[in-house]
Amino acid sequence: MDIDGYTDAQKNENHNHVLTVIEHYYAGGRITEDWIEEQKEFIMTIRDFFGNMEKMNMECQDRRFRCLADECELILNHLVEEISETMTFTVDMYYKLILNIQTMLEIKCDDEDLCDLMSAL
Repeated sequence: MDIDGYTDAQKNENHNHVLTVIEHYYAGGRITEDWIEEQKEFIMTIRDFFGNMEKMNMECQDRRFRCLADECELILNHLVEEISETMTFTVDMYYKLILNIQTMLEIKCDDEDLCDLMSAL
């Protein structure tokens, strides 16, 4: 999937956000209304950024990567639907999405294109 059209700064900012959410989760960070609002925006950014995660990096045929991409698409669709219906989302599902995205990046690490992918988030 082509994720051009985003500046390197935007890609780096998105990847840094993923890492921040993971740190927040492992540190037992508080879930506040402001945090929820910020994450809702990021969920929509992910949706806009990738379009369809199942089709991301089709050249990567690593089975784990493909399964995670499929799962991410399902989770993302669920979160977007939740937000549109309830104006909030299931935090555990969101963390699962974020951890899956990071794992996908790590799988791609072996590929020299990973630096581009890592900064693509």
